Amino acid sequence: DLAAAPGVGVDRPRSPQPLVTAAPRADLVIWAPPDVAAALRPRAEDFGRTRGVSVTVESVSDVRSALQDVTAPESGPDVFLGPHTWLGEMEQQRVISRVTLSRNQQRRLAPKALAGARYDGQLWGVPYAIANLALVRNTDLAPQAPQTYEQLIANGRRLKAEGKVNRILLQSTGSTGDVYSGYPYLRAYGGGIFAKTPNGQYSPGRLVLDSPASLEGARRLAELGREGVIQPDVDNTNAVPLFGDRHGAYLVTGAWSVPVIQASGVPYAISPLPALPRGGKPVPLLDVDLFYVSATAQSPKLAQEFVRDCATRRDVQVRLARATGLPPALTAAYRDVAARDHHYAAWFDAGRDGDPVPSVPAMQAVWGPLGQAFADIVAGKDPQHSLTAAARQISSDLP
Repeated sequence: DLAAAPGVGVDRPRSPQPLVTAAPRADLVIWAPPDVAAALRPRAEDFGRTRGVSVTVESVSDVRSALQDVTAPESGPDVFLGPHTWLGEMEQQRVISRVTLSRNQQRRLAPKALAGARYDGQLWGVPYAIANLALVRNTDLAPQAPQTYEQLIANGRRLKAEGKVNRILLQSTGSTGDVYSGYPYLRAYGGGIFAKTPNGQYSPGRLVLDSPASLEGARRLAELGREGVIQPDVDNTNAVPLFGDRHGAYLVTGAWSVPVIQASGVPYAISPLPALPRGGKPVPLLDVDLFYVSATAQSPKLAQEFVRDCATRRDVQVRLARATGLPPALTAAYRDVAARDHHYAAWFDAGRDGDPVPSVPAMQAVWGPLGQAFADIVAGKDPQHSLTAAARQISSDLP
């Protein structure tokens, strides 16, 4: 089932756009989200002209759902764009084909982005963007980036006492939790979701949710809940608007929220998540956006050529970065956009040590129980009981 899992892509809205299929069919059909499609279209058409073929880039608001609705191979795309979190399920269901990049091309991509495109030792997509959480602050109220949570809390409490804010930290939790927001605490002391193999791959049969290291981070999350620093009535629907309305000086979110923040007029800056007590270093999850080749592509050789020779071009990834606001995966493109806009460097630095979201099919069993555990912990329930219960449920639901 390729239906979106709870927690996947939270905070990353897509503008609703109708799916329009070209007729007659072009030699190469590409499906992309609206923000990316407009930026990609000129370069894709250039690719077609140089090769004497027709190329259509279709704006699809929900690529994943559209793929489910395909009734015949010729009505689907040759290439489509989406997050790497789809990878494990799509490989298992034979929806995608492996892609081939030269060693030189691979060296030109950020290692974490390339890691997100791999599954079971094979490369299944070409990465073009990286998304992660960071700390966004209102620079009128918080001119300096806090290095520790103690500094953040102290300033937040002072601002609250002065009547300038009514929230110390805006971080998505809600009644069902938010895995993206909770994970950095889980990893801060060496815990996580799945254990890793010596080569860095996730081992989905070995949960470390209820390990001592994970529990240490969960206890800190519980303390922040008890102290009112993180509040359960804040979720992914109201965290950014509350920041824009100046209810809090600090917000945990990703680059996808920047247009809303800018529209609010709040002056802002971005920095890494601050350090937790006792050496805790929060580690965010990374979403890596990929070009995929469909397993039912009508022009498979042309599709492979496009993702190999066009998707890895510097100018293409620069255009996509400007359209999405996300740091590009190609190192040369990242240098270009970061030199002109410091925000790209700020988001990239905040995710530099991040973990790609496990793209294994077993993650479908994780989102709901782990999100609920985070919500329960913030609401005051025992961290050890909450994590143990989540681990038990996930183990029983693992494929």
